[in-house]
Amino acid sequence: MNPTKNPVIIHTLSVGIRKHRHMNQQDTSLIKFQAYSRELTNLKSIESLLSWDQETTMPSGGASTRAGQRETLASLYHERLISSRYRDLVELVANRIDDPWVQADVQETRRLQNKAIKIPPSLIRELAKTTSLAFNAWVEARLSSDFSIFYPWLTQIVHLKRQEAKCLQVGKTLYDALLDEYEAGSTESKLNRVFSRLRPKLTDLLEKLQSSRKQPSDNFLKGNYSIEKQKQFGKKILTAMGFDWNCGRLDHSPHPFCSGLSPRDVRITTRYEKENFGVAIFGMIHEGGHALYEQGLDNNRFGLPANTSISLGIHESQSRLWENVIGRSTHFWKYWYPLLQKTFSKHLDSVSFVHFLRWINRVKAGLIRVEADEVSYGLHVILRFELERELLSEKIEANEENTQGKEKKKKKKKRKKKFFFF
Repeated sequence: MNPTKNPVIIHTLSVGIRKHRHMNQQDTSLIKFQAYSRELTNLKSIESLLSWDQETTMPSGGASTRAGQRETLASLYHERLISSRYRDLVELVANRIDDPWVQADVQETRRLQNKAIKIPPSLIRELAKTTSLAFNAWVEARLSSDFSIFYPWLTQIVHLKRQEAKCLQVGKTLYDALLDEYEAGSTESKLNRVFSRLRPKLTDLLEKLQSSRKQPSDNFLKGNYSIEKQKQFGKKILTAMGFDWNCGRLDHSPHPFCSGLSPRDVRITTRYEKENFGVAIFGMIHEGGHALYEQGLDNNRFGLPANTSISLGIHESQSRLWENVIGRSTHFWKYWYPLLQKTFSKHLDSVSFVHFLRWINRVKAGLIRVEADEVSYGLHVILRFELERELLSEKIEANEENTQGKEKKKKKKKRKKKFFFF
C-alpha cells in the first residue's frame, strides 16, 4: 500500500507539520523578544555606567557633556521601549508561549510600556539632562555647605517630577504615580497607615534613649584613622560576606551607592572620614548587602525584564540586614574587633570590646540619613515621605523645605554646620 494515499498517515503528517511550524513561530518570536529586551537592558546598563563614572571618576568639567550623553541614552531607551515593533513582539509572545518565566517577562514589559507611553519624549530628555547637571551642583553645595548652589536645581527637579507624576497618575495622588516605580502596587495611603503608627513610637523611643544617662562617649573612638587602612579592612569584611571581586569593585564617592550593571559587574562605593572609621566600614557593609543581591541574580537570564530586583524595599532589606542585624551584632564583632584593634592599635588598644559595641550601637539623632542609627533612620524615611508628598501636591515649595532645614540647624548650635541632602 502506498503510504502517501493512507488518510491516517496523511493526517498525522499534516498535524506534525502544523505543530512544527507553530513551534518555529513560537521560537522565532521568543528569540526576537528576548534579543530586543536584552538590547534595552544594555542601554540601561550603559546609562548606569555613565552615572557611576560621573559619581566616582569623571572630572567636574565634563558635567555638561555627560548630561548630553545621558539625555541621548534616555531618549533612545524610551523610544525603543514604546516602539510598535517591541509592543507587537510582546503580544506575539504573550499569546503563544505559556512558560511562567516568559509570562513574567511579558507582564513586566507591559507595565513598563504602559507607563513610558504616557510620558512625552521631551520630558524624558529634560529629566535626564537636569538630574545629571544637578548632581554636580549638589556635590559643590555639599563641599561648601551652601544650599543656594543646589536650590535652583532642586526647584527644577521638583517641577519636572510633578509633570511626570501628572502624566502617570492613575491612583488618587501624584505620589502614588512615582511610588510605583520603586514599590509596584504600593500607595501613599498604605505607607501613611504604616508610618502614622510607627512615628509616635519611634519618636518616644528616640527621646527615651537620648535622655538616658548611659550614653557612650562620642570622643573616645575619634582619631586620625588611615583611609587606606579603612579601605583594606572593609575589603576583608566584604570578602568574608561573599562579595565576588571578579565581578565587582569598590570605589569612593560623595554618597555611597551600589550600581548593578549586571550580575557579573556590580560596583559599590563608600565615603571616608579620617576621624571616624565607622562611616566607611558600615557604608561598605551596607552597600555590600545590596551587591550580594545584585550578584545573586540569575546571570543566564540577564537582560530579560523579570530578571531584576523585585523592589527597592526588598533591596534595602538586604543592605540593612547586613549593616545592622549582622554588622552591629556581638558575634560579628567578636571575630572582627581584634582584627580592627590590630589595624588601628594606636587608637583602639585601650578600648574594651564592651565600650566599642556600645559605641557602634549608640542612638543619637543626626542630619545625615546614611549615618543614622537604627531608631532615627526610620524617622528620616518618614520625614522624607512627608516632605515629598507635600512637594508633589504643591502644598509646599522647595524653598520652604530649605527654611525648615535652616530652623532645625539653628536648634543644633553645637553641631558643625554641614549641608545635607541624602
